[in-house]
Amino acid sequence: MQDRRNEDRHRTLAAGHLDLSAGAGRIGCVLRDLSAGGARLRLDGPGAPLGAHVLAAEACGGARPVWVAWRAGGELGVMFLDRAADFFYARNNCFTNPE
Repeated sequence: MQDRRNEDRHRTLAAGHLDLSAGAGRIGCVLRDLSAGGARLRLDGPGAPLGAHVLAAEACGGARPVWVAWRAGGELGVMFLDRAADFFYARNNCFTNPE
């Protein structure tokens, strides 16, 4: 199987939550893998619908807009939507706005 990733992924076990769009609720999650472009999440509850949401990491208090790109079982992959705003993730596997 060919690896099609554009960026290196870093393993993590950071707690977080996904705030669903249009105030549709919140789903707890664990950030399993993190890269500059997105993350793989393990959800605590039912799957999130495809589309735009906000991912928050509880360890650092950071939050980023994301797009759910894929779902498989209790996991999903998200793409960060704010890359053009020059956001980066910190060494402790949280994401912050450097400004």
